[in-house]
Amino acid sequence: MSARDRYRRGLECLDCGRSGEAEFSENDGWSFMNNREHYVESVSEGFVVVDHGTDHGQETVIGCKCGGGRGVKTYSILRR
Repeated sequence: MSARDRYRRGLECLDCGRSGEAEFSENDGWSFMNNREHYVESVSEGFVVVDHGTDHGQETVIGCKCGGGRGVKTYSILRR
């Protein structure tokens, strides 16, 4: 079984200003692996995963439950 890297990204709705976090995991990318499949493990309350985008090069889409159309901005969270 392979190890998985885990990381968090900040979320901010461009319509209502709600903020939160998403936790992701992905294959560690060792040379014997063919891809770095990634998964959304969890999102803060008020956000939903619209498309997991697990295929290589496919983007994960996260939306806000406010229903606004401008989308959700993601940003890096520094590890402490």
